[in-house]
Amino acid sequence: MSDEKLALEWMRQQAYKIDPYIESPSFEECVELIGPAFKKGKHVAQLRSLLAQADRRAGAAERKHAALKFAKEKSPQAGQILRLQGKLQRVELALKLATGDNNMTISQFCAEYDVSKRDGNTAWHEKLVEQDKKK
Repeated sequence: MSDEKLALEWMRQQAYKIDPYIESPSFEECVELIGPAFKKGKHVAQLRSLLAQADRRAGAAERKHAALKFAKEKSPQAGQILRLQGKLQRVELALKLATGDNNMTISQFCAEYDVSKRDGNTAWHEKLVEQDKKK
């Protein structure tokens, strides 16, 4: 076996370690897979771990997207509901940070500061101004 064939065989073995699903990769594909590992001084195992992590993230994103698509098919307002829930969570987080109370909810804030939920926006602004003045 020539040196070139031996080198290509070694590169293919390394490429299989990184991506076991690749079928008889060409020299360019091997370089594409192995190159970043050697440029960054990473071992093949580290690169494989990074690829697996990226794979899991992509899988999670795909599942989330599929679930959202299914929910939208069943209820056209599902996307809007999810966006509103996200906004509510951000508001509750801001309330927790502003008041220093980790258990603060929007309802609790309205009850403690004697405001209706409709007036909550104004009260929230006043609370932020008040907190700013304390600092």
